Amino acid sequence: MPALLQISRLSKHYGSNLALDDISLTIEKPAAIGLVGKNGAGKTTLLSLLSGSLRTRTGNIRILGESPQTIATTGKLNILPQDATFKKGIPVRKQLRLFARLQGMSKVHADEAVDKLLAELGDASFADKSIDKLSYGQRKRLGIVQAFLGKPELVILDEPTAGLDPVIANDVRQLIRKLSGESAFIISSHNLYEIEDICSSVIILDNGRLVACNAISELARKENKLNLTLDRKADSPLLGMIEKLSKDISIEQDNINQEKLIINFGEDSADELQLQIQQLIMQQGYQIIDLSRGKALIDGMMDLVSPK
Repeated sequence: MPALLQISRLSKHYGSNLALDDISLTIEKPAAIGLVGKNGAGKTTLLSLLSGSLRTRTGNIRILGESPQTIATTGKLNILPQDATFKKGIPVRKQLRLFARLQGMSKVHADEAVDKLLAELGDASFADKSIDKLSYGQRKRLGIVQAFLGKPELVILDEPTAGLDPVIANDVRQLIRKLSGESAFIISSHNLYEIEDICSSVIILDNGRLVACNAISELARKENKLNLTLDRKADSPLLGMIEKLSKDISIEQDNINQEKLIINFGEDSADELQLQIQQLIMQQGYQIIDLSRGKALIDGMMDLVSPK
């Protein structure tokens, strides 16, 4: 059985500029995989090569043993560009049903598949309008439906939730979680917190090089560090009370966001200390706006990539 995706010694030049430098990686089974990197890292070039909109000259790409965007990959590889387009003047629901029919579905099955995906992303009455009558967020939702149609084995998503309101963005993430046991997803996003939330592993590019292809848990590992954002700057009495909870506690206040605290503590009773810290903060009349424990993906990524 061929791998879902196999990339071997892939490089890409634009004139004298090296956009991708000797990249090799393999995806064997369904999973949600993030693709991250700074601007200019090579993410768009890689996605363009995977989708077949750019041709490979140096190296090789195989999707289920086939070249990208050939008849053999029809229905197996689905793509959501950052700005998906539809034809003007034709109701988008009708176009989506046509896309489903082109994947080999019967008319009844195509209608059911389109309506089911639209329903999973909330009210979709706008789908009966022409694309030029829709907002950016509505067009984005319809592009997501198109990318999820059928039973693709590999789905490429470029900034899938950019421009969506928080409720719909959450629906999209839930849909990816639901389907990631059936399909492999490669998700390019600048939102590292979203990648950390929905992906099991991550591909990190830097200046065209592959610097990591690791499980999220390896890069965002659990540490005895608590990141807290309060509703206001913590005063000295609160900081003193927190420090008295354990001799191992040290506190840093963010110089830019003074409502943010970074609390470091020892390994012993770490979970119990976290609970005590949270209870103490709330007892003193503060609200916790945001909380995370350990090393975030952005920290792990910045350990690997070169500085600007």
